[in-house]
Amino acid sequence: MQTSGKNSYQKLLYQISNQIFNLMGKLLVKEWDKRLLGLSQLPVKSVIDIGANEGQFARRIIKIFPDAYIYSFEPLNIPFQQLSQLANHHPQKITAFNLALGDSIQPVEIYSHLYFNPSSSILPTTQLCETVYPMVKKQEKILNLFMVT
Repeated sequence: MQTSGKNSYQKLLYQISNQIFNLMGKLLVKEWDKRLLGLSQLPVKSVIDIGANEGQFARRIIKIFPDAYIYSFEPLNIPFQQLSQLANHHPQKITAFNLALGDSIQPVEIYSHLYFNPSSSILPTTQLCETVYPMVKKQEKILNLFMVT
């Protein structure tokens, strides 16, 4: 029972911290679409979103490139649940894959940042990173697989 309560607490902290950081991102990057260096003028038909997290990039790109199909890849299960819901909401536009991409099939550890999941990585954080971005200090290693590209 304690483990279940701890998991619920961690999930709640994750959701709250991600919502706060996503809100901050929206407030700080209002002109994001204009920074695509003219790409929005091209007839893009396919977009590959690697490390898609909860689908933040896909949500923006679907508006910029309405004729494009988005292939979103996210190896971590918790953010993949949100990404999967987005893909189910836009079945003609987005396919979500619950895996990481790489150049070989091999077990790999992913450092899941519990309080800011979008920054999770196969690379460990450095002391400088944790000092500048303290929200990445709390993390757990998750074993995942890479897919041959």
